[in-house]
Amino acid sequence: MNVHEIEGAARGVAGKAESKFGEITGDRDMQAQGVIDQAAGKVQELYGRVKETVQDATAHVPEAVSDTVERGQELCRQGVDTIGKRAGRQPLETLFLAGALGYLLGWALHRHHR
Repeated sequence: MNVHEIEGAARGVAGKAESKFGEITGDRDMQAQGVIDQAAGKVQELYGRVKETVQDATAHVPEAVSDTVERGQELCRQGVDTIGKRAGRQPLETLFLAGALGYLLGWALHRHHR
């Protein structure tokens, strides 16, 4: 529970009391102001809940990003190892594929800059 939730709940209780007092005394303005304060208290309380929920959710983002980066690095290492092993077994095929990939990349970049 945070300050906004506490203040909102207190404002709602005070608004309810004000509204009831206005009802008892016949003061319609006080009664209306009490209802407004109750509503404002609920909004403030809800804002506090939302704020706390967002803070809790974003607290885990850096950890998730770090895990994702580590997993990506591991996959890159595995890919490099796999390509290296394949290149050692089939050097001509690897050379041909690297040349074709380089040509396609150059062609795509050249078309993009036109």
